[in-house]
Amino acid sequence: MSRPSRHMVPTNTREKIAYDFTRAAPLRDLYPQLAEVRVEFEFQDGTTRTPSPQAYSYFPAARGFFRYACPCHSCSGEFDISTYVAELAAKADKPQRKRNLNLSCAGQRAPGVPDRTCPIGASVRVSATVRTPE
Repeated sequence: MSRPSRHMVPTNTREKIAYDFTRAAPLRDLYPQLAEVRVEFEFQDGTTRTPSPQAYSYFPAARGFFRYACPCHSCSGEFDISTYVAELAAKADKPQRKRNLNLSCAGQRAPGVPDRTCPIGASVRVSATVRTPE
């Protein structure tokens, strides 16, 4: 098997996430019991120019990929909520499952930024709806 060309090898966090996303299995294969997963981010960074909120909805045909790049473009960090989605999928007691998370970015800002530690924090709401029997 040949090695991938250097133009295809991810060189930063955003490229790695995009690369991994293209190889993720559909939600219906990972969690066949789920009809929908919804992820909502609200960011805080201690300034008045906070990154905009983001929301994602995943249905059975969507890729079951739950890693998100930090909204600060010069940051190397990411938010990985894959384990939390798996926990929600494993709960068998409720048709609607929810989890609220407070996460901090562990990434580093680009060289030349005085304090390289990323100050971005995220309040994340994850909900999963169970598929109803047909």
